[in-house]
Amino acid sequence: MHTLYFIPGLGADERLFSKLQLKKYEKRYIKWISPLKNESLHGYAKRLSEQIDSKNNFSLIGVSFGGMIAVEMAKFLHEENLILISSAKTYREIPWNLKFFKHFPVYQTFSDATIRLLSEINKNRFGIFNEEEKKLFGEMLLSCPAGYLKGAMRMILHWENEEFPSDILQIHGDKDYLFPIDKIQNPVTIKGGTHFMPFHKAVEVEKIIAERLEK
Repeated sequence: MHTLYFIPGLGADERLFSKLQLKKYEKRYIKWISPLKNESLHGYAKRLSEQIDSKNNFSLIGVSFGGMIAVEMAKFLHEENLILISSAKTYREIPWNLKFFKHFPVYQTFSDATIRLLSEINKNRFGIFNEEEKKLFGEMLLSCPAGYLKGAMRMILHWENEEFPSDILQIHGDKDYLFPIDKIQNPVTIKGGTHFMPFHKAVEVEKIIAERLEK
């Protein structure tokens, strides 16, 4: 059976994908590990790839930070499909307001608890509005391993990738305020989709993924 490896976004885990069915496929979820000091995004992707059985047919599906990880994995793995959701395939698609922190890295002085608090305060930018989503978001943030949030932020800000497979599928919402769609080149657009759309637009996201997998 074809295996789908799901890579969640920053501060999220496999619960982000809980509403995606895709019953024809085996589903596995990449688990976050603590980053090493000054580890690159590519190096972190290498270590995460140890969770993937590359001897059998598989596809990579990454959300947000997880999509960037998937792009790096595609440089040394041989996946059948590379699918990004609410993500960026190159550093050029990352908005300027995030890049600001590369030059003014105040986040490095924050504790994990402070970063979690700031993420929850700014949850609307993630497209999180109802009580179910707020509860899930808070619980996922608490599940992150030590040092992960700060390390992941540093990796994103120092990511300079410009390479990606020509057949990449990039699904993006037109209401994504964290990664605005006007920065994304050639996406498949979901109307009303936010950064959190694998959860709140699961039916539309699943339909697009299934169509790609069945080709």
